[in-house]
This record gives sequence, structure tokens and C-alpha cells, in this order.
Amino acid sequence: MYSYLQDPEFVKEYEGAKKELIRSASEQIQRSLEPSITALRAIAEDKAAGKTARVQAARSLLEYGIKLAEFTDLEDRIAALERAAGGAVDEKPL
Repeated sequence: MYSYLQDPEFVKEYEGAKKELIRSASEQIQRSLEPSITALRAIAEDKAAGKTARVQAARSLLEYGIKLAEFTDLEDRIAALERAAGGAVDEKPL
């Protein structure tokens, strides 16, 4: 393996394949967000569901909602800093 990592062409191909794998996984996760949120919301609102399940679903929605808001805010702030610095802004992150 060490000898392969010394080959610049191999490293270039390897890094490209790794980026494509991450991009593909990211797209799959993004496609699953809406159904996942819908399922969690259904559990949180289901009066027949156990209290523990409802609390866990509600907590998950809150935690991930806060994380998403923080991520979006950071993404906007970084883009503004890049524009202010005169750098290119990557409109479609991984």
C-alpha cells in the first residue's frame, strides 16, 4: 500500500474516488432528510406512542434542527468572509 501512496497518479485517482464516494453519500443523506423528519414528527405527535418514544423523537428534531441552523449560519458567514476577502465562493459544498 505504501508504494501506491507514493505514486502521484494513484493518489490523484484515489482522492477523486474518495470525493465521489462522499458526494454520493451526502446526496443519499439529503434525500432521506424529508422522510426521516416526517417519521420523527409522526412519532412525536402520536398520542398512542409511548412517552419515551415521543420525547426521543422530539429531542432528535430539536437537536438536528439546531445543528442545521448553526451549520447554515456558519456556511453563510464563511461565504460572506470569502466574498469580503475576494475569494471564490463554493456554492455547492460536499
